Formats: sequence, C-alpha cells, structure tokens
Amino acid sequence: MARTSSHSSSATAAPSSSAAGDGQRLPVNPRRKKVAPDERKRVATACNSCNVRRIKCSGEKPCNQCAGASRPCLYPPPAQKVTVNKTYMDGMKKRNRELELGLRLFGRGEDLFSRLRIGALSVEEQSDGESSETEEQEQQQQQQQQQQQQQPQVDSEGDITIPDIEGRVLQDGTGTSRFHGETSGASFLDTIKSFIRTSASLPDGNVITFLQSEGHYQTSDSVPLRFPPDDQVDVSCLPPPSEARRLLTIVRNAIMDGNGVYPGGGIHFWPLMDYDEILAELSAYEAAGVPVPEGFFRRLAVYHAAFAFAIILQQSGAGSRNEGEGQNGEVYIARARKLLGNPFDIHLYSFRDVPALTLIALYFIENNRRDSASTYIGVAMNLCRMHGVDRGSSNDVAEHRVFWTLYILDRWLSCLMGRIPTIPDDAIKLKMPAGYKGLPAPAGLQTHIELMYVSNFIVHNSTRDKGCKAKNGFPRGVSIAHRMLRKWLSTVPPELILKSGPLDPDRPFHVDTAEIEQKVRLPDGSINRSMLSLHMSYHQLYILTVRPAFLAAVRRAVATGYLDDTTIWNPDEDPIIKTQGLRDYADVARANIELARQLWTYGKSEAGAGAGVRMLVQDLHHVFNAAIVLLLYQMLFMNQRTSDTEAIALAIMIFREEQETGTHFGKDCLGVLEDLRMLVGKLRPTIFRYEGDKPAERRPFDFNLPLRPRESSPPLNEITRTQLQSWKTGSQSIYNGGGCMVDNSM
Repeated sequence: MARTSSHSSSATAAPSSSAAGDGQRLPVNPRRKKVAPDERKRVATACNSCNVRRIKCSGEKPCNQCAGASRPCLYPPPAQKVTVNKTYMDGMKKRNRELELGLRLFGRGEDLFSRLRIGALSVEEQSDGESSETEEQEQQQQQQQQQQQQQPQVDSEGDITIPDIEGRVLQDGTGTSRFHGETSGASFLDTIKSFIRTSASLPDGNVITFLQSEGHYQTSDSVPLRFPPDDQVDVSCLPPPSEARRLLTIVRNAIMDGNGVYPGGGIHFWPLMDYDEILAELSAYEAAGVPVPEGFFRRLAVYHAAFAFAIILQQSGAGSRNEGEGQNGEVYIARARKLLGNPFDIHLYSFRDVPALTLIALYFIENNRRDSASTYIGVAMNLCRMHGVDRGSSNDVAEHRVFWTLYILDRWLSCLMGRIPTIPDDAIKLKMPAGYKGLPAPAGLQTHIELMYVSNFIVHNSTRDKGCKAKNGFPRGVSIAHRMLRKWLSTVPPELILKSGPLDPDRPFHVDTAEIEQKVRLPDGSINRSMLSLHMSYHQLYILTVRPAFLAAVRRAVATGYLDDTTIWNPDEDPIIKTQGLRDYADVARANIELARQLWTYGKSEAGAGAGVRMLVQDLHHVFNAAIVLLLYQMLFMNQRTSDTEAIALAIMIFREEQETGTHFGKDCLGVLEDLRMLVGKLRPTIFRYEGDKPAERRPFDFNLPLRPRESSPPLNEITRTQLQSWKTGSQSIYNGGGCMVDNSM
C-alpha cells in the first residue's frame, strides 16, 4: 500500500468511517523506489476502509479487517494510464480556456464566436494571464497568413477570385449535427443570420430575437414519421378510381408532362400511365375468383407514393402541414414502404422499384426530410448501377427516362445540400433520352439534364473536388460556369424559351410579365409549371455563383459607412462592383420573383388542372435566394426600384403563407427576410449618409455633398469594430467561395 510521509500523516486528520463508506480515499504518495511485485510486503491496493485508517489490508474481498469489523469492503476502480502527446495536451488546454472564456462572455452578452473567427481575442482573454509571448506571435502570424489567403484578387482579365472556405456543420432541433456544403441553402441561410447578427449590433441596428437560431437549421429528419401500425396497413386499399385519377393529374401537372399538354414533354418522367391497366387486371382476378399473384401489388408502390405526393401538394391552408395529424399522405407512404420492404435488403429490389423509391424521396423533400430523401436516392442509384442502366445496358426507353429523372433529382439535392452527388458524370455512358411512341416528347427532359451538368460542375468546383471535369472540356472556375449557362440557354428548344425575340445584351436576364404569361399559359387555362421551374433553376445557378461576391461587397458597404467618417460609400469605386458589374445580377433575382409570381398566382386560382396546388420546396428555395439578393442590392446601390420593394413584399407574403401551413422551413425563411428588410432600412441612412427615410434631395446621388454628421451615434465596441475592419479589408471568410471567379462577359 502506498504510504504517506510522516509530516503528511501528522498533519492530516483521520477521516471518519462514514467517509470510507462513501468511497473516499487519501491521496497516493509517490514511492521513492519501485518495488517488484514478488518483493512486496503489502498488497498493491488497499480497500478504502484500510486506506483511510492507515492499517494493513490483506487484499481479499472482503479483507480481514473489514470482515472482522463487519464493514463494507470497497476497492477503488482500476485507474487506466493514458499517455497524451504534449502538443495535443497544450491544444486541449487552450481549447478549455476558450470555452471558459466563452461562458463568461456569454453571461455578458458578448459575441464570442465572431471574436474567435477573426482572432479579436486579446492574449489576456485567451489565457487569463497564462499564454506566453510565443503563442501570441504564432497567433499573429496565422492571422496574417489567413488574411493574405482571404484577400479577393482581380486578375488581368477582370476576373475576381473569392476566398475559399468550408461548409457548415449545423444542428437540427434535436441537437443532431449535419454537414452542409458551400452551395447549401441551409449554409447560406446561416451566413445571412451571421451577417444580420453583426449588423444588428451597430448603433442604427436593433437586437433581433430571431437570431437565436444561428448555427441551427430546420429539418424533420430526426423526428420519426407518424406511420400507422404495420398490421393496419392494407397495400391493396386504393382510392376510388375518380379520386385516383384526380391525384395522378395533380402529380403529372406538377412534376411531369402536364398530362400530355406541356410543350417539350415536361422536365421529368414518371411511369404513371398504366394505372387503368392495373385496375383492369385486378378486376379480372376478382371476377374470376382467382387469387391475386404474389408480387402483383408491388406494381402499385409507385402509385401509392404518387398519391401521397399529390396530397401534400394540396396542403396549402393554415395548419394543414402540421405533422402527426395524419393528413400529409403518411398512409399511402406506409403502403408503398410495406410493398417495397427494407431499402437496404437489396435482394428484394429490381429496377422496376426505382420510380417508387425516387417518388418517396421527392415526398421526403417536400416534408423537409432531405437526408432521408438522399438515402432513398442513393439506394435507387445503386440499383441502376447494379443493373447497368447507367452504362446503357438496357434497351427500354422508359427505363432510360426513369434513370435520367433520378439523375436530375440527385443533382438538384446535391446542389441544395452542398454535397457530392452519388455518381460522377464521367461514369454515365447512357445516351440522352430519345423520342418514342406513347411517351411524352423528350425535349424538356433533355434540356433539364443539360442544365444539371452545369449544376454538377458548380457543386464540384465549390467543394474543390479534383476529380470533376466539366462537360465539353471546359476548365474550372465559375466564370466558366457562366459561359456554360449561356451556352445552355442558347440551345434551349424554342418551345421552352420564355422570350420571343433575341436576348438584350445590356439586360440579358430581363423578363417581361406579359410575354411570360403568353408563353406559359396553356389552352385549357393552366400554366406550364415545368417551363417556369426550369428557368427558375437556371437563374438560381447564376445566383449561386455570384452571391459570395455580392455579400462581400455588402459587407464593405456597411463597414465603410460605420468606419470612415470622411468617406461615402460609392459602389462605382468598389473593385468587385466596378470590375464585375454586379448591378446586372439583380435582374436574375427579379426574373425569379416574377416567375414565382406566376406559380403563386395560379396556385391560388380555381381553374385549370393544377389549380390550388402549392409551390414546391424547390420553387420556395429559389424565391428565398432571389429575395435575399434584392435586399442586399438595396445596401449596395442608393436608388431603389418600386418593383423591387413589391417583389420583396411578395416573397415575404409567400413565406408567411408557408409558415401558416405549419412548416418550420417557411418560418425560418420568413424570419430572416423580415429581419433583413428591417435591418436594411436602418443601415441605409448611414451607408449613404442621408437624413430621413428617403433621400429624395440626393437623387441622382452627389458625392460632393457634405457628409451627414454622426456625432450622436454611440461609439462602436472593440468586437464590432474589428469585425467591420475585416469586412472592409476582405479578410473575413466569404461564404460559398470555392475559389470561384465571377465573369463579367454576360
């Protein structure tokens, strides 16, 4: 047993027996000389009672002393020795100091995370007086290197390289963390929250309570679906024929060919044309009194998934999307899942199950379960590879179209979540879908596939995947993505073009409302939803590539307004705006809001095959990004358009209605738009130095006018000033960088 020194023994009072019973022990005194086990006169470890009494322990369980005194005999748990690298230990100590500091700053309401990101913590704060000068010097060197790497650069051709950053790990409502890449909508949403949080701490800003959700995102992936018990799921139960046809009409109008009336055949393909044949076969079995063959009902899995998708598209009223109410098509999804079985029991599946798996994934996307959708997409794509469909081994034209629809959804989900898709383009040898009797025209599907090629290039470029090669041998860079997009637009079939005449080179993204209505309106009074969704996706890809430069310019505008008392923000002198002409990109956002207006207005009408159908999550995602661009535009340029204000108000109205249905996605987007709109109104007077709500006396803006005094504004605190300085110099990490270059040759 380890012995203590004589002075320690005399100075330490013997604990009571109750202390020994609680498992307490005296500290171990290190030996002066290590004794071999066979030479020991005492046991290696005494029980707790003998230890605190300083008496010899026999080592048994119970020992002789405890057995004679009828005391509980407890031994300490064996201690495991761990060897830790000194560098690792120093890092953990530093991390511990930062976390302790964070708790103190949190109690004072200060912004720790911004200070940690920009290196604004002082040496005393970081270490509480324990950090050495060497650590301070190393930290300063790292900051200088980071600032040099993060400086935007303009090359001789006028292309600007935006700094590269990583995606974000965000938490859902249950605390589960998930990674979202650079192109992810959740990452961009959180970036805007960070911008609002910092700007709200300025003298003209207000503390916004909605920003407590920063670092989090809305998803239902961690919440189980409310399916009925398996023994209550009847896979043979179908809606009445008239109701089934109505639901299929909604699906075909929303995500297919408009029941055969869309020019170009629509931009997706689903094998939903043989429902009447299945019903006829089922009736024949019943009339003949013959049992239905095993596996017959498996053909209905895709229809059950379609019925569920159609039901959720109709949920547009207040409280209609509340989960757990049993009104979002869960019964039909339960039937489809029961027919298909466990998606990971791959021996149960064939290629005929791919449409059902893909439609279930689409259903999960509409339910804000994107990771669940990604799982089903992965299983479906693996089935295609198992059967060699992606390599062209099948001669079935319908199977080719099913694969390409799966490819489109995989690429869109990859862009939405900022993650690499399940299969690279170079591995696909299947030819483009061709025309075939009895199937919709292939032009729309072909055009959509070509657009997804560009989307795939953008995702790979932003994530720095060296294995990606653009189609047609294009080099890397978003400037190349812009050229790819322009080339795509030049090859779109005439029946899918929104403009009747040639593009205006001065305003390539301008859309005319009357012309759009004429192009998308169909003879039966409905609209061509596929054409609207296709062009909204095209505009969204442009927004994806330009929004980091846009946000960087906005940050410089805010920093200039609050840091320089002798300078007025002049967008024409900003290096990115002057070089790239970012004014034109607002037209992209205006175009998407106008296209969304058509979808939103028609969805509220009562005429047409798809009337009363809500906007898809994909469409809402495009509306949110467009509204953010228009709001940021107001912080870059002084003159405002009345049409922009109306467009922003429309976007807010759309998300307010989406929130009222009960979806958290709509609530999150609505909060950001309302907060950002309020913040823009408060910061514009300082950015452009005018008095009042509207600078009517300064239009056109005169940069020679005297500056608005700011003596009444409270001084900036050190944290905010450091943050603004990083915005002004470009040293702040810019979201969605990926080494992107923005090209001005539109």
